[in-house]
Amino acid sequence: MATETGNTHSQYKAASADADTGASSGVGAEAKRSLRKKAEMPPELDRLMQDLASDSGANGAGTLARVERRLGILEAAFADIVERHESSLRDRSAQLAGVQENLLALNNRFDEAGELHGNAVSGLRTALAELSVRMNGLEAQPHAAAADSLPQPQEDVEYETPAPAWPSEIEVAAPEPSPAPQEPPAPMRASEGPAYLAAARRAALASISETETPGRIAAELPRRSNRARLLAAACAAPLLLLAVAGIMVYRHPVTANTMPTPPALTATAAQQAKTAEAAAAKTPPPAVDVAAPIDPTAAETASASPVHELQEKASHGDAHAARDLGLKYLTGDGIGSSDDDAARWLLKAAYAGEPEAEYWLGTLYARGRGVPEDESQALHWYESAAKQGNSKAMHRLGILYFEGQGVTRNEAEAARWFAQAAQIGSLDSAFNLAVLYERGAGVKQSLTEAYTWYAIAARAGDKEATSRVETLAKQLKPADVTAAAKAAVEFKPKTKEVVSRE
Repeated sequence: MATETGNTHSQYKAASADADTGASSGVGAEAKRSLRKKAEMPPELDRLMQDLASDSGANGAGTLARVERRLGILEAAFADIVERHESSLRDRSAQLAGVQENLLALNNRFDEAGELHGNAVSGLRTALAELSVRMNGLEAQPHAAAADSLPQPQEDVEYETPAPAWPSEIEVAAPEPSPAPQEPPAPMRASEGPAYLAAARRAALASISETETPGRIAAELPRRSNRARLLAAACAAPLLLLAVAGIMVYRHPVTANTMPTPPALTATAAQQAKTAEAAAAKTPPPAVDVAAPIDPTAAETASASPVHELQEKASHGDAHAARDLGLKYLTGDGIGSSDDDAARWLLKAAYAGEPEAEYWLGTLYARGRGVPEDESQALHWYESAAKQGNSKAMHRLGILYFEGQGVTRNEAEAARWFAQAAQIGSLDSAFNLAVLYERGAGVKQSLTEAYTWYAIAARAGDKEATSRVETLAKQLKPADVTAAAKAAVEFKPKTKEVVSRE
């Protein structure tokens, strides 16, 4: 191995000599620079070549072992990076497949709704056509009945006597002494209207042609009155038949159930109910808390090891040391603040599977600090940390699903992550879960559950949660308030291991 290294070094020396020879033989300046550039070696490679050339026996083997070990570390690191990226791509492919299935199902539902809508429109048109036919038949029936009930006019008939009296006129009509000659009525034409209108015209012409004597007028008054009544009845008959037909066609029998009359409230009870309703109306349910995450505190970045020791451990693959070093770079705790260095060390720890580093790396991607802003990457690292029981990552996942950041908005999924974080003891998640229960968003509305989680958050010192507990106590039954308060007192946070297994 030493001989081969010496040969390589000799080759570089020969190239350098060729460059010097070209320079002395009058080659152009550009050609000289090119030859010298080819002859130059990187300082690290030159130093490594000299070490390998100077080493012999066991020392040379030790140098090669170190080089091979470092190459093995680099290869393992690159293999881990590739594996994690492939896993991320598989997860995204699964999500895309789910989205495509949902879109296909939604398209099918739209098609079914369109078919149902078309069938309903066709049925409605058919019903309207049948109704129109029935109405036309009902309108034709009254006219035929009225025409059959009245005497039909005869064309070109000369009347030598007055119009015949109706049966009702026989008893009331006075004797008519020496009637004057009558003028025959004008012959009827077929275009002058229905039969009952022709009869009315004949009666009017007969009354005008008679001599207007006081006795005749007195005798005609009952006749005219009876004829007017008959004419009004003939005109009203079609309208009455149409009204009856409409009632028969459009009738919809409805059975009304008698509602029990609530007992009368006393003045005090009514006043209390109004007061409770007014208080509930003045204090609507609060909004979900979606505050952005804050930088880590001094307690979170505190480490027993000094910075130089953390750097040494992190350089040798210690994930916890890389996490602590990244957090110190993020806050400038004992070292100069640098988002780029923070992202570099947190990325190394996150690829090693450290959940706290995964959460903070997701936060850096969400903010675009030290890395490009990427909602999908933030969601990926939050989810990876949450699956290992990190309550802060669970809370951030709930917010992302509630607002639809980097993922489709899903209130039910947001409630699930808030519930898991609240079970561990996250104060903010307990408050948000109570808001969702009070509003009925993502979960079935339950003021009792809302009271329980508000009470848990209030016991931890949340002032707004305390206010909501007082408000809901006025809306719940005393037994429900007692049960919810007992559940809040008996609540004990689970361990992260239990929640991560769930």
